[in-house]
Amino acid sequence: MTLASADFRTGRCLGACAPNLSSNSPLLAARDKFEFGRIQLQRRVSRVDVIPCSLLQGEFILAFSLEEAPSFGRGSSLIGSSSGRIPPENSGNVRATMDGIVYNIQRYSIDDGPGVRTTVFLKGCPLSCLWCSNPESQNPLPEVTWRYTSCKRCGTCVETCPLQLITLDEDGVHIDRKNCDRCCKCIEACVQEALQMSGKKMTVDEVYDVVKRDADYYKVSGGGLTCSGGEILMQADFVAEIFKRCKGDEIHTCADTSGFGTKEAMERVLAYTDLVYYDLKFMDPAEHKKACGQSNELILSNLALVVEKGIPMVIRVPLIPGYNDSDENITAIAKTVAERTKETPVHILPYHRYGENKYRMIDRKYQLEDVESPTEEELDKAKHIIESFGLKCEISK
Repeated sequence: MTLASADFRTGRCLGACAPNLSSNSPLLAARDKFEFGRIQLQRRVSRVDVIPCSLLQGEFILAFSLEEAPSFGRGSSLIGSSSGRIPPENSGNVRATMDGIVYNIQRYSIDDGPGVRTTVFLKGCPLSCLWCSNPESQNPLPEVTWRYTSCKRCGTCVETCPLQLITLDEDGVHIDRKNCDRCCKCIEACVQEALQMSGKKMTVDEVYDVVKRDADYYKVSGGGLTCSGGEILMQADFVAEIFKRCKGDEIHTCADTSGFGTKEAMERVLAYTDLVYYDLKFMDPAEHKKACGQSNELILSNLALVVEKGIPMVIRVPLIPGYNDSDENITAIAKTVAERTKETPVHILPYHRYGENKYRMIDRKYQLEDVESPTEEELDKAKHIIESFGLKCEISK
């Protein structure tokens, strides 16, 4: 997968960041303002999707799904090189947007920050952690999900798909997601509502209209808004604008992030952030890449940035038996945090398999089906190691 930025007024790519892309590559179509389009390149391309996000310096990127590579597959990268940034002389050609791709808004949440909160879950994540409990959040675009408990195996979706991309066998419904154009005809035809779209485009106004409904609860409980993902840094401008609205109404804001994004994206979000929930999984870059699909240099760099800004932070460590629960890794995490700030608490998140069934809903196999949750002894041991560095630590329920 490769990235470039787009200027819809001239119909050209800006700042292409791969050798097979030219800044003169023409856009053949751009439907529905920000969503789907096609482009003519020197290599075969199955689809080009327009994503409103901020991993690059500009406002838009195009994600090219090459026919010879799996779309949004494990190990694919959604971050371009510095040459992928929009040149300053062209930056005025890019239209600003306050749209984002949201896949869930959860009101009355008590697990995503202090008090009663509304949590907005955004689509798109450049990581592909093996234990991810929200795999539907990884693809930055809306995608069809199959609820197998509701499906009657009637075959209507197979007959309805105009591209003939749906099949039905003894295991259920399967969708050729690489070539699906999200026309939604299968969803419209499913009377059982077994097929649904995960993710939809929303404006800042639409999201904030939901958030502000519970302002009285926030005030009484000390709660507020949490933006989570996916990875919120992929839609940094969108998150920053929502947070800015919250600040104007004195609503507390919490950024739940892996830290994997550009410094510029992080700074835009932090400008209106009251609290940061920051994930740390591995300290060894190679181990991080092996289990999460990317190295951790950006994560550690942005960690230092949060500390530098002086924004209150909670470090969250998902503890996955057999992967990141070694004494060496826990010690390295504790040392890294303690060297930067002794005031930051650490929360251990015990591994669970609550999201396992979601993989089947998007035609993926869960990779950790044989991994059990950590025992109380294993959790207490990790907690003791972290506390030995003078840090406050608690085990999340």
